[in-house]
Amino acid sequence: MRGQGIDILCLQETHVNANHVELHEGHTFIFSSSISDKDREARETRQRASKGRGKGKGKATTTVKGDISLGREYHGVGAIIDPKTLLAVEDFVQISSRDMQIKLKAHSNPLNIINTYAPQNARPMVEKQKHYK
Repeated sequence: MRGQGIDILCLQETHVNANHVELHEGHTFIFSSSISDKDREARETRQRASKGRGKGKGKATTTVKGDISLGREYHGVGAIIDPKTLLAVEDFVQISSRDMQIKLKAHSNPLNIINTYAPQNARPMVEKQKHYK
């Protein structure tokens, strides 16, 4: 990012299963997920409780919320923000695993950056229509 003069880099398909912020080498990483902290913690508790059962026949897998395993985010969006640009960040909203918003202070009106990861063409029509509403 530094060598290319990039201040904000939007990411898609991060597969990060939590809404959180990290700091790496001075850059701020913001991740957005649809998996709630409560659901993820419940799954981790179940995994700890089942540890040692099954006598080496594989890991216990529990699926919650239909076909979404809470151990893995299937989408995930995020952003990497340069330290100088971070000073202009007024707010950020982690909407879902497909959408997030970063609001920057600007001269007259705030500048909103929307990071969206739209469903690909092969996904069911219902999923695509829900995303675009």
